[in-house]
Amino acid sequence: MGTLVLAGAVLGTTWAAGLRGWMIHMVGPESSQVHWLSTLGLVLAPGLVIGALLGLAEHRRRSGGARSWWLTLAPCLFLVALADPKAGLMLLLREGIGGGAIGVMLLGLAGGYALSGRGRTWWRRTCGTLAVAGLLLMMVMASDTAPLESAYGVWVGVYASSLLAVLMLGCAVPQRIGRPRLVPRRSVAVGIGAVCGLAWAATLRAFMFEVAGDEAEVQWAGTFVWVLLPGTVIGMLLAWGEHRRWTGPVRHRRWLVWSPMLFAAVLLQDPLALVGGFDGGIGLAAIAVPAMCMVGGYALARGGSPWLRAVAGLVILSAVPIWALTATDVGGASLSLGSPHGAWAAVLFWGLLASFSMAAALPRAASPVVSTAVTPPASVVDKGRT
Repeated sequence: MGTLVLAGAVLGTTWAAGLRGWMIHMVGPESSQVHWLSTLGLVLAPGLVIGALLGLAEHRRRSGGARSWWLTLAPCLFLVALADPKAGLMLLLREGIGGGAIGVMLLGLAGGYALSGRGRTWWRRTCGTLAVAGLLLMMVMASDTAPLESAYGVWVGVYASSLLAVLMLGCAVPQRIGRPRLVPRRSVAVGIGAVCGLAWAATLRAFMFEVAGDEAEVQWAGTFVWVLLPGTVIGMLLAWGEHRRWTGPVRHRRWLVWSPMLFAAVLLQDPLALVGGFDGGIGLAAIAVPAMCMVGGYALARGGSPWLRAVAGLVILSAVPIWALTATDVGGASLSLGSPHGAWAAVLFWGLLASFSMAAALPRAASPVVSTAVTPPASVVDKGRT
């Protein structure tokens, strides 16, 4: 149980940090301000708790536990954002501003119920229609920041929609307690992997934007071809491998282990960019980030040499002190861990590495032992006894 709860907490915190990054771009990087209470206390902390609760729900599903409403309604914790004195309940009642937390929570629950496979069909379809409308609305809202014809505007829209879609997927977990499989079909698993990979890559682009500072620029090829597309494909491959793992041995597993290195394809456009850093999403970071996450995946996966796994764990954990010591050199004074903006950026960076490492560990995981015994129906057993 502890492993799933911890994994959920990490993923929830990363998601919340990514959401805060999207909020920055909706307001405008020049106008947005990150505060200790509003960001770490009212966004990241609820994300951590919600993620941990969803991890507990997945543990209950795997162990045959019972469903409970308090796990299903865990996303309601996002409503603590209304306690923000600058954008809280009073501002919502007086001017109608600050209802984003309510909208995100409701859309997440609606999407989760639509994906649950439970209840009346017409109600699930109604919730699904509402969820799809919410995803489209998030895309359209990006036009408040930049025209949707621009690369920046499309990226902001994709960023928002993919994060909301991931929340919907998470909200479906408590609804599927009692089901033997979380994801029923391979095609569904690949689609989920694509959404999660896209959301991760879009969030990574937001972090790169923070590092680049005043020189940040979103371009069609640099963002969509060399960042979002590889992230989507990697997510699809890892999700396919994970789904296949539950149905039998995974062919070509050794190649799936190397799938994170698809991010290095960006170097094909300019091999000399290897000497660069995060600028534009190319350079040494295109190899260093996936390589570190592959090392982290080896450390998290079971099996292999214990001492090699320990060394790999130290390598991935070294990202914490290294970033703490070099953040201001990489991105300027705004990334100092002593400021709320710098603390948020650090949590975002560490969360991205941790979540990618967990995904990179999937191809190394052993296939579960699936019982082939067939339990006869109770009527047959009773007939045999008589």
